[in-house]
Amino acid sequence: MMTDRQARTILLGVWPGRSLAEYQIVQAIGRFEGNYGAAFDGANNWGASALSTAPTPAECPIGTTGTLDHRADGSPYWACITRFSTPDAGARSLVRALTAPRRPTVAAALRTGNAAQVARAMSRTGYMAQTPDKYAIAIQRNAATIARALGEPLRVTSSASSSRSSSIPLFVFVAAALEVLFFALVSRGRS
Repeated sequence: MMTDRQARTILLGVWPGRSLAEYQIVQAIGRFEGNYGAAFDGANNWGASALSTAPTPAECPIGTTGTLDHRADGSPYWACITRFSTPDAGARSLVRALTAPRRPTVAAALRTGNAAQVARAMSRTGYMAQTPDKYAIAIQRNAATIARALGEPLRVTSSASSSRSSSIPLFVFVAAALEVLFFALVSRGRS
């Protein structure tokens, strides 16, 4: 399996000159969508890019791998996931899918460093079927894991009102609030 550091090296090579927040978000998507290309029988597909759908996986075209996926309504279907020759080609395809001319709002959202804005833009352009809120959480969690692994500050924010310079993830605030609530309840029970 590819490490986060190896994936960053590839991403820097196929998409040079971006901000740390942009790299963290795109890398987070590549990490959870396609496990940096290791998912889908090693298809080198970072973004779960599907060429088509088919009634069964055996009916997927040559150069694809059939995998079970789900529509926005939850109904299952067989996606014919594109196989790429190298991890670099898979990473390049993910970058194109997020920044292609038909997705200028995703490209703009990437520049904000805000996971929620990126997820909403991706949903509006039909990139994914998952709800934007859940997708933003996945971006945020994976970006935090990547930042820790690479020893870099987290530049991805998670709420619409977050400033780009904030590096404290939302779940840290939620955990702190739950801890305060827990201790308040425990203290109340002792008195």
